[in-house]
Amino acid sequence: MKFILITNRYKLIDIFHNFKSSEIFCEKNSFAQKYCEKKKISHKIYKTRSDFHKIILKNLNNKIFTNGCKFLFSKKILSKLKFKAINIHPSLLPNYRGQFVIDKIFYNREKYIGATIHEIDNGVDTGKILHQKKILYKYSNWIIDLYHKLFLLEKKVFEEYFFKNKKINLKIKKKDIIKIRKKNVFSLKELNKYPIRFIQSQCVPNKYLKIRINSTFKKILYCEKKNFFNLKKLNKNNYFQLSENDYIIRCSDCTSRILLI
Repeated sequence: MKFILITNRYKLIDIFHNFKSSEIFCEKNSFAQKYCEKKKISHKIYKTRSDFHKIILKNLNNKIFTNGCKFLFSKKILSKLKFKAINIHPSLLPNYRGQFVIDKIFYNREKYIGATIHEIDNGVDTGKILHQKKILYKYSNWIIDLYHKLFLLEKKVFEEYFFKNKKINLKIKKKDIIKIRKKNVFSLKELNKYPIRFIQSQCVPNKYLKIRINSTFKKILYCEKKNFFNLKKLNKNNYFQLSENDYIIRCSDCTSRILLI
């Protein structure tokens, strides 16, 4: 029997790498792939739903763990597994199911963040909760800090459940999640309609918020509140160019500075 990890993260990789019999599958161009390449850890790459299904069908008799995998198990495949498949998720379920979880948590400024380990069924993060952990969190301007903190919490949840036999279901109440629909491309003027925390929530590697300036397309690397800017300098579209990739813009709730790439 092997331990199979299918992931786009990196914190669980060291655990699985140290198992006597394991295989690690990394999503193409993910944190996981880059980490394995840097540490020279043996791994395989998956990209498509077809790749994912082939991995599962080849490992029906092994223990399968997913962490940041965007593809679902069908009822048919689940019925063929010898062991229950397990997922490690970066939220306090039943809240924030599915994809782009960390962006939404950052936008909503949840007082507590956490991670959940649960069995996989044919729904979206709806399987039996096995263990959860939560902590208070203080937000920075960089959403990537939240990403790395939640990756670490996922590792701790895994270690507590499998190595320390902790089994805690925090019984979190389901609540309405506030989110803003993201467009493919924004103009600088359109950003005036959105709060700063929305822009910050999109400053994630490989997912940066795209904007159009005249005929040029750029991405927002960083966004911070700018309290002491002279608003008279803003043009009719509510922005001011400091340098080629450095702008002051008017958000719906404050004046902000954005850095572009």
